[in-house]
Amino acid sequence: MRCRPQSQCGTVRFNRKITAKCHGDARIQNGAPRVGPLQALGPDAIDAILDSPHLASVTSLDLGRNFIRSEGVAALAKNPSASRLRHLDLFWNDLRAGDVVALATSPHLAGLTSLNLSSNALCDDGVSALTGFLHLERLDISSDACVVRTRTLVDLVVDPAMDGLRDLDLSGLPLRDEGVTALAGGDGPARLGRLWVKGAYITHVGIAALATSPRVRTLESLNVHDNPIMDAGVVALATSPHLTSLARLYMGGTRVTHVGIEALGGAAFARRLEHLSLSGNGLGPRAATSVAGLDLPGLTHLDLSMNVLGDAGIETLVYAPSFQSLHMLHATENGVSRQMRSVTSRSRLGRRGALWLSL
Repeated sequence: MRCRPQSQCGTVRFNRKITAKCHGDARIQNGAPRVGPLQALGPDAIDAILDSPHLASVTSLDLGRNFIRSEGVAALAKNPSASRLRHLDLFWNDLRAGDVVALATSPHLAGLTSLNLSSNALCDDGVSALTGFLHLERLDISSDACVVRTRTLVDLVVDPAMDGLRDLDLSGLPLRDEGVTALAGGDGPARLGRLWVKGAYITHVGIAALATSPRVRTLESLNVHDNPIMDAGVVALATSPHLTSLARLYMGGTRVTHVGIEALGGAAFARRLEHLSLSGNGLGPRAATSVAGLDLPGLTHLDLSMNVLGDAGIETLVYAPSFQSLHMLHATENGVSRQMRSVTSRSRLGRRGALWLSL
């Protein structure tokens, strides 16, 4: 790694392609070939990075998918030059519970506000050790390779150390209704702006607890993909008096029907909603009519992919007056004929490149 003299670097990224973003015109340049999809830096290269005198000025370090393992974590945790780090991304690095303990107990990483440990193997002990971080605003531990207990997740989200969280991703973990209820309760983070809980075994019961909590008033992005919340869960969200800031709502694979969709029109967040995903719900032409009838003036992105809309449903959506300003209508894998695909390519959305269709 070669650096210009006196560089002040705010962000350094070392995953797949080695790049850097620095303040002013100073830039870190990598002298080695680009790291390809099947390569990783490994502990030796991490040592070289950590030995750089410029690390002391770095505030954001992305080492995702580099398999630095325990050796790299130990070197990072012991390095005084890491004391300015505020964001640390260690996604997919074959990390274990002991590695989290090393990070959480390091005096040099006490100032971290953003931590990504997704796709590792933290297990219960590693998740519990996260309470050693006292200033986190963003935390991602999604897709852990271990089967983490729901009780461990509940203990994490109600711990006072997590009070400052603004962004939380627990996707793929068994949070269940118990965990969502705890998260929405009086002991959970009070100012969450983004909550992603894809495939977290949540039903309409947990969603109802979330929707009735005043703590969701700051929530701007909610992802409940692949949870069987069904229409009852969607109606709970739509009738919540507290969800007034929601701008992004992802409900793919939630078993919603036209009934739940129609309820969205009366939601407190209807005029603020920008992104809406209803992919993979088996929705047909009737649901397309329900979607087209929604009054969502701020909507820019609509995902209805992997449904069964067919030609009739696609035609309804593409020519709906309310959707002519969409930036993107994603409707791939809906059983659309070649003829309809050709016709809609000449529509207003099609001509603007805002329409994604496939046969």
